[in-house]
Amino acid sequence: MANSSQSKITNRSVSPTISMDHATTAATCYMVNTSAPSVLMPNMQQLHAPENNLPKILYKVVTPYISSAWNQALFDANITQTYPNLVQDFYFRSPISNPPPIDFTFIPNNLPSMDIQPEYITNLITGEVVSGHMDSPFTIEEAHYIYGGHFRTCPLDLVEKPNIF
Repeated sequence: MANSSQSKITNRSVSPTISMDHATTAATCYMVNTSAPSVLMPNMQQLHAPENNLPKILYKVVTPYISSAWNQALFDANITQTYPNLVQDFYFRSPISNPPPIDFTFIPNNLPSMDIQPEYITNLITGEVVSGHMDSPFTIEEAHYIYGGHFRTCPLDLVEKPNIF
């Protein structure tokens, strides 16, 4: 028999049913943890202002007409055959008639009624832009690019309705 004061390698087995021989393990060696703090450098790049995605704007179809409602109204009135392309023209933003060519840019001033509730109008326009019904303001150069040349605008006007303001 061995002396109990002598050190010996211990026998350990993962599972006695796997092997008949016991696996021997050496004493565990401990390592000292060394802390090495580091700091992530902040990103100092300047952010760029968002740019207009002109191709997306050029092919965007926005119409105040609800084509499915017009289709149903024409059907209900039994006049679909009289206006066979009307709903398609609304949906695809096709001109209903041939407009004359535009040979100069026309940008009139807004009407004086716009000064009645300027904050209301600003909020209304912002809401239309955010909802995607209207695109953000453009420079005259951007508008020339979007329309492929000269264009005309309509002045904004405010018509007060009872119980709205």
